[in-house]
Amino acid sequence: MRAKEARSLRKHVDEILAAAPDTNLLLFGDLNDTKNEYPIREIIGLKGAQNYMMDLWLRDSRGEH
Repeated sequence: MRAKEARSLRKHVDEILAAAPDTNLLLFGDLNDTKNEYPIREIIGLKGAQNYMMDLWLRDSRGEH
C-alpha cells in the first residue's frame, strides 16, 4: 500500500516539476518510514537526478531537529 502511494506521490511531484522546473517544492508530513525504506527512497528519487528531493535538517532555537 505505501509503495503504491509513494509511486503516486512521486509521479505528482514529477508532473509539478515538469510543468514548472524552477518550483521550490517542499514535501512534509508523517511518512511512517525511514529514508532507507522503499517508499521514502521512491519519493526522494535517485541522487543526482534532475528531480531529486533532498532532506532538510531544520533546527529550532534549542538546536533540536
